[in-house]
Amino acid sequence: MFVEEISMFMMDLCLVQVSVDQHPDNQEDLGPNSVLVYRDGILMAAPLEALIQHMVPTCDYYPEQKFLFAFLLSGRLFLRPVDLLAKLCHLGDMEQKKLQLEGRGRDEGRLVCVVRNFVQLIAEWVETFPYDFRDEQMMVMVKQKCIACDPRLRRDVANLLQTLVGRLTKLERYEEFLERLGQQELSQTTDIQQQSTTPSEMCQLVQDVTDICPNPTILAYQLTHIELERLSYIGPEEFVQAFSKDNPPNLTATDGSSTSQSGHHHSDRVPGTPGGSSGSDAKKTRNLESYVQWFNRLSYLVATSIVRAIVTHTRN
Repeated sequence: MFVEEISMFMMDLCLVQVSVDQHPDNQEDLGPNSVLVYRDGILMAAPLEALIQHMVPTCDYYPEQKFLFAFLLSGRLFLRPVDLLAKLCHLGDMEQKKLQLEGRGRDEGRLVCVVRNFVQLIAEWVETFPYDFRDEQMMVMVKQKCIACDPRLRRDVANLLQTLVGRLTKLERYEEFLERLGQQELSQTTDIQQQSTTPSEMCQLVQDVTDICPNPTILAYQLTHIELERLSYIGPEEFVQAFSKDNPPNLTATDGSSTSQSGHHHSDRVPGTPGGSSGSDAKKTRNLESYVQWFNRLSYLVATSIVRAIVTHTRN
Protein backbone atom coordinates (compact mmCIF):
# COMPACT_ATOMS: atom_id res chain seq x y z
CA MET A 1 0.00 0.00 0.00
CA PHE A 2 2.74 2.45 0.97
CA VAL A 3 4.76 1.56 -2.14
CA GLU A 4 1.72 2.26 -4.34
CA GLU A 5 1.21 5.67 -2.70
CA ILE A 6 4.88 6.52 -3.25
CA SER A 7 4.61 5.48 -6.91
CA MET A 8 1.51 7.64 -7.43
CA PHE A 9 3.27 10.54 -5.73
CA MET A 10 6.29 10.23 -8.04
CA MET A 11 3.98 10.26 -11.09
CA ASP A 12 2.28 13.43 -9.83
CA LEU A 13 5.69 14.89 -9.09
CA CYS A 14 6.69 14.42 -12.74
CA LEU A 15 3.63 16.44 -13.79
CA VAL A 16 4.56 19.19 -11.36
CA GLN A 17 8.14 19.17 -12.69
CA VAL A 18 6.91 19.59 -16.27
CA SER A 19 4.72 22.50 -15.27
CA VAL A 20 7.52 24.17 -13.32
CA ASP A 21 9.81 23.84 -16.34
CA GLN A 22 7.22 25.29 -18.70
CA HIS A 23 6.34 28.33 -16.59
CA PRO A 24 8.78 30.91 -15.18
CA ASP A 25 8.86 31.31 -11.43
CA ASN A 26 8.30 35.08 -11.56
CA GLN A 27 4.57 34.88 -12.26
CA GLU A 28 3.53 36.59 -9.02
CA ASP A 29 1.57 39.14 -11.03
CA LEU A 30 -0.74 36.42 -12.34
CA GLY A 31 -3.74 35.24 -10.38
CA PRO A 32 -3.05 31.80 -8.91
CA ASN A 33 -6.28 30.33 -10.28
CA SER A 34 -5.23 31.17 -13.85
CA VAL A 35 -2.19 28.89 -13.77
CA LEU A 36 -3.44 25.92 -11.75
CA VAL A 37 -4.06 22.80 -13.84
CA TYR A 38 -6.97 20.64 -12.68
CA ARG A 39 -8.13 17.26 -13.91
CA ASP A 40 -11.51 15.95 -12.74
CA GLY A 41 -11.50 18.52 -9.97
CA ILE A 42 -8.04 17.47 -8.73
CA LEU A 43 -5.06 19.81 -8.84
CA MET A 44 -2.45 18.13 -11.03
CA ALA A 45 0.21 20.76 -11.82
CA ALA A 46 1.12 24.43 -11.53
CA PRO A 47 4.15 26.72 -11.39
CA LEU A 48 5.97 26.74 -8.09
CA GLU A 49 4.88 30.25 -7.10
CA ALA A 50 1.23 29.43 -7.84
CA LEU A 51 1.42 26.32 -5.67
CA ILE A 52 2.88 28.36 -2.81
CA GLN A 53 0.11 30.93 -3.18
CA HIS A 54 -2.46 28.11 -3.26
CA MET A 55 -1.07 26.89 0.06
CA VAL A 56 -1.69 30.18 1.91
CA PRO A 57 -4.88 30.03 4.01
CA THR A 58 -7.33 32.92 4.23
CA CYS A 59 -10.44 33.50 6.27
CA ASP A 60 -12.61 31.86 3.61
CA TYR A 61 -10.14 29.28 2.28
CA TYR A 62 -8.00 26.53 3.72
CA PRO A 63 -5.93 24.17 1.51
CA GLU A 64 -6.91 20.53 1.32
CA GLN A 65 -4.97 18.12 3.51
CA LYS A 66 -3.95 15.97 0.54
CA PHE A 67 -2.52 18.99 -1.22
CA LEU A 68 -0.63 20.10 1.90
CA PHE A 69 0.97 16.69 2.34
CA ALA A 70 1.89 16.35 -1.35
CA PHE A 71 3.34 19.84 -1.66
CA LEU A 72 5.22 19.81 1.66
CA LEU A 73 6.70 16.48 0.60
CA SER A 74 7.59 17.24 -3.03
CA GLY A 75 8.14 20.98 -2.75
CA ARG A 76 11.47 20.43 -0.99
CA LEU A 77 12.85 19.25 -4.33
CA PHE A 78 12.51 22.80 -5.62
CA LEU A 79 12.57 24.93 -2.47
CA ARG A 80 14.09 24.44 0.96
CA PRO A 81 11.51 24.09 3.77
CA VAL A 82 12.93 27.15 5.54
CA ASP A 83 12.50 29.23 2.37
CA LEU A 84 8.99 27.88 1.86
CA LEU A 85 8.05 28.87 5.40
CA ALA A 86 9.50 32.35 4.83
CA LYS A 87 7.39 32.78 1.69
CA LEU A 88 4.27 31.56 3.49
CA CYS A 89 4.84 34.00 6.35
CA HIS A 90 5.31 36.84 3.86
CA LEU A 91 2.16 35.94 1.92
CA GLY A 92 0.23 35.53 5.17
CA ASP A 93 1.23 39.02 6.28
CA MET A 94 0.18 40.36 2.87
CA GLU A 95 -3.22 38.72 3.28
CA GLN A 96 -3.75 40.50 6.60
CA LYS A 97 -2.68 43.84 5.10
CA LYS A 98 -5.05 43.21 2.19
CA LEU A 99 -7.98 42.88 4.60
CA GLN A 100 -7.03 46.13 6.29
CA LEU A 101 -6.73 48.01 2.99
CA GLU A 102 -10.11 46.71 1.85
CA GLY A 103 -11.70 48.18 4.95
CA ARG A 104 -12.47 44.81 6.46
CA GLY A 105 -9.71 45.19 9.00
CA ARG A 106 -12.32 46.62 11.36
CA ASP A 107 -13.79 43.18 11.57
CA GLU A 108 -11.30 41.68 14.01
CA GLY A 109 -12.99 38.32 13.63
CA ARG A 110 -11.77 37.96 10.06
CA LEU A 111 -8.20 38.84 11.00
CA VAL A 112 -8.25 36.35 13.87
CA CYS A 113 -9.67 33.77 11.46
CA VAL A 114 -6.76 34.30 9.05
CA VAL A 115 -4.19 33.95 11.82
CA ARG A 116 -5.95 30.90 13.28
CA ASN A 117 -5.90 29.17 9.90
CA PHE A 118 -2.21 29.99 9.50
CA VAL A 119 -1.47 28.50 12.93
CA GLN A 120 -3.44 25.42 11.90
CA LEU A 121 -1.33 25.17 8.74
CA ILE A 122 1.91 25.24 10.76
CA ALA A 123 0.42 22.70 13.19
CA GLU A 124 -0.27 20.26 10.33
CA TRP A 125 3.26 20.82 9.04
CA VAL A 126 4.63 20.05 12.50
CA GLU A 127 2.51 16.93 12.79
CA THR A 128 3.48 15.55 9.37
CA PHE A 129 7.08 16.72 8.94
CA PRO A 130 8.40 17.56 12.42
CA TYR A 131 12.03 16.96 11.41
CA ASP A 132 11.94 20.07 9.22
CA PHE A 133 11.86 22.11 12.41
CA ARG A 134 15.22 20.88 13.59
CA ASP A 135 16.52 23.74 11.47
CA GLU A 136 17.33 26.71 13.70
CA GLN A 137 15.97 29.22 11.17
CA MET A 138 12.66 27.34 11.03
CA MET A 139 12.31 27.47 14.80
CA VAL A 140 13.15 31.18 14.89
CA MET A 141 10.43 31.96 12.34
CA VAL A 142 7.87 29.81 14.14
CA LYS A 143 8.62 31.49 17.47
CA GLN A 144 8.40 34.95 15.91
CA LYS A 145 5.09 34.09 14.30
CA CYS A 146 3.75 32.68 17.57
CA ILE A 147 4.78 35.78 19.53
CA ALA A 148 3.01 38.02 17.03
CA CYS A 149 -0.22 36.00 17.21
CA ASP A 150 -3.40 37.35 18.72
CA PRO A 151 -3.63 36.62 22.49
CA ARG A 152 -6.92 34.83 21.84
CA LEU A 153 -4.98 32.17 19.95
CA ARG A 154 -2.55 31.57 22.79
CA ARG A 155 -3.95 28.12 23.52
CA ASP A 156 -3.62 27.03 19.87
CA VAL A 157 -0.04 28.31 19.77
CA ALA A 158 0.81 26.53 23.03
CA ASN A 159 -0.55 23.25 21.68
CA LEU A 160 1.49 23.70 18.50
CA LEU A 161 4.74 24.29 20.36
CA GLN A 162 4.02 21.47 22.80
CA THR A 163 3.47 19.02 19.94
CA LEU A 164 6.65 20.16 18.21
CA VAL A 165 8.81 19.88 21.32
CA GLY A 166 7.35 16.45 22.07
CA ARG A 167 8.09 15.08 18.60
CA LEU A 168 11.64 16.45 18.50
CA THR A 169 12.38 15.23 22.05
CA LYS A 170 11.18 11.75 21.12
CA LEU A 171 13.44 11.77 18.08
CA GLU A 172 16.47 12.90 20.11
CA ARG A 173 15.94 10.09 22.63
CA TYR A 174 15.71 7.56 19.82
CA GLU A 175 18.92 8.86 18.24
CA GLU A 176 20.69 8.68 21.61
CA PHE A 177 19.50 5.08 21.95
CA LEU A 178 20.86 4.19 18.51
CA GLU A 179 24.18 5.83 19.36
CA ARG A 180 24.49 3.89 22.61
CA LEU A 181 23.55 0.70 20.78
CA GLY A 182 26.21 1.34 18.13
CA GLN A 183 28.89 2.01 20.73
CA GLN A 184 27.94 -1.14 22.64
CA GLU A 185 28.06 -3.22 19.45
CA LEU A 186 31.46 -1.80 18.52
CA SER A 187 32.82 -2.55 21.98
CA GLN A 188 31.55 -6.14 21.93
CA THR A 189 32.92 -6.72 18.44
CA THR A 190 36.34 -5.42 19.48
CA ASP A 191 36.41 -7.67 22.56
CA ILE A 192 35.49 -10.74 20.51
CA GLN A 193 38.18 -10.00 17.92
CA GLN A 194 40.78 -9.61 20.64
CA GLN A 195 39.82 -12.88 22.38
CA SER A 196 39.61 -15.06 19.27
CA THR A 197 42.03 -15.91 16.51
CA THR A 198 39.96 -18.24 14.33
CA PRO A 199 36.37 -18.10 13.03
CA SER A 200 35.40 -21.12 15.11
CA GLU A 201 36.58 -19.46 18.32
CA MET A 202 34.69 -16.30 17.36
CA CYS A 203 31.46 -18.27 16.88
CA GLN A 204 31.84 -19.81 20.33
CA LEU A 205 32.09 -16.38 21.93
CA VAL A 206 28.97 -15.05 20.20
CA GLN A 207 25.74 -15.87 22.01
CA ASP A 208 23.09 -17.46 19.81
CA VAL A 209 19.79 -15.58 19.70
CA THR A 210 17.94 -18.89 19.99
CA ASP A 211 19.55 -19.40 23.39
CA ILE A 212 18.08 -16.10 24.55
CA CYS A 213 14.64 -16.80 23.08
CA PRO A 214 14.18 -20.46 22.05
CA ASN A 215 10.51 -19.98 21.06
CA PRO A 216 10.48 -18.97 17.35
CA THR A 217 7.00 -17.44 17.56
CA ILE A 218 7.91 -15.13 20.43
CA LEU A 219 11.19 -14.26 18.73
CA ALA A 220 9.32 -13.34 15.55
CA TYR A 221 6.94 -11.11 17.51
CA GLN A 222 9.85 -9.36 19.25
CA LEU A 223 11.66 -8.76 15.95
CA THR A 224 8.43 -7.39 14.45
CA HIS A 225 8.04 -4.92 17.33
CA ILE A 226 11.62 -3.72 16.85
CA GLU A 227 11.12 -3.33 13.11
CA LEU A 228 7.85 -1.41 13.48
CA GLU A 229 9.45 0.90 16.02
CA ARG A 230 12.30 1.70 13.65
CA LEU A 231 9.87 2.24 10.79
CA SER A 232 7.80 4.67 12.87
CA TYR A 233 10.71 7.11 13.12
CA ILE A 234 11.26 7.38 9.36
CA GLY A 235 9.95 10.67 7.99
CA PRO A 236 8.24 10.68 4.57
CA GLU A 237 10.75 13.28 3.36
CA GLU A 238 13.59 10.77 3.83
CA PHE A 239 12.22 8.71 0.95
CA VAL A 240 12.10 11.78 -1.30
CA GLN A 241 15.69 12.64 -0.40
CA ALA A 242 16.70 9.05 -1.13
CA PHE A 243 14.88 9.01 -4.50
CA SER A 244 16.62 12.23 -5.56
CA LYS A 245 20.05 10.85 -4.65
CA ASP A 246 21.14 10.23 -8.22
CA ASN A 247 19.52 13.39 -9.61
CA PRO A 248 19.88 16.21 -7.09
CA PRO A 249 17.63 19.15 -8.03
CA ASN A 250 18.45 22.83 -8.16
CA LEU A 251 16.94 24.50 -5.14
CA THR A 252 15.91 28.13 -5.12
CA ALA A 253 16.72 30.21 -2.08
CA THR A 254 14.68 33.16 -0.86
CA ASP A 255 17.14 35.57 -2.44
CA GLY A 256 16.48 34.04 -5.87
CA SER A 257 19.83 32.29 -6.10
CA SER A 258 19.94 28.71 -7.29
CA THR A 259 21.73 26.02 -5.33
CA SER A 260 22.51 22.43 -6.24
CA GLN A 261 24.20 19.45 -4.70
CA SER A 262 27.30 17.75 -5.93
CA GLY A 263 26.65 14.95 -8.37
CA HIS A 264 29.12 12.64 -6.61
CA HIS A 265 27.62 10.47 -3.89
CA HIS A 266 28.77 7.46 -1.93
CA SER A 267 26.77 4.62 -0.47
CA ASP A 268 27.25 5.93 3.07
CA ARG A 269 25.96 9.44 2.35
CA VAL A 270 22.62 10.68 1.11
CA PRO A 271 21.62 14.06 -0.31
CA GLY A 272 21.50 16.82 2.24
CA THR A 273 23.90 15.24 4.69
CA PRO A 274 27.01 17.17 5.77
CA GLY A 275 29.29 17.61 2.83
CA GLY A 276 26.60 18.73 0.37
CA SER A 277 25.66 22.24 -0.66
CA SER A 278 24.77 24.63 2.12
CA GLY A 279 21.67 25.63 0.18
CA SER A 280 20.26 22.13 -0.07
CA ASP A 281 17.39 20.62 1.91
CA ALA A 282 19.67 19.42 4.71
CA LYS A 283 18.84 15.94 5.87
CA LYS A 284 18.04 16.12 9.57
CA THR A 285 17.93 12.40 10.41
CA ARG A 286 19.42 9.04 9.49
CA ASN A 287 16.41 6.94 10.42
CA LEU A 288 16.05 5.45 6.95
CA GLU A 289 19.72 4.43 6.90
CA SER A 290 19.38 2.93 10.39
CA TYR A 291 16.38 0.90 9.28
CA VAL A 292 18.19 -0.35 6.16
CA GLN A 293 21.11 -1.50 8.33
CA TRP A 294 18.68 -3.22 10.71
CA PHE A 295 16.86 -4.95 7.84
CA ASN A 296 20.12 -6.17 6.31
CA ARG A 297 21.31 -7.60 9.62
CA LEU A 298 17.94 -9.29 10.12
CA SER A 299 18.24 -10.82 6.65
CA TYR A 300 21.72 -12.12 7.49
CA LEU A 301 20.38 -13.60 10.73
CA VAL A 302 17.55 -15.42 8.96
CA ALA A 303 19.85 -16.69 6.20
CA THR A 304 22.45 -17.87 8.72
CA SER A 305 19.79 -19.66 10.79
CA ILE A 306 18.61 -21.48 7.65
CA VAL A 307 21.98 -22.64 6.36
CA ARG A 308 23.06 -23.83 9.81
CA ALA A 309 20.67 -26.74 9.42
CA ILE A 310 22.75 -29.49 7.86
CA VAL A 311 19.80 -31.55 6.64
CA THR A 312 18.09 -29.76 3.76
CA HIS A 313 14.49 -30.72 4.60
CA THR A 314 14.83 -29.22 8.10
CA ARG A 315 15.49 -25.73 6.75
CA ASN A 316 11.84 -24.77 6.38
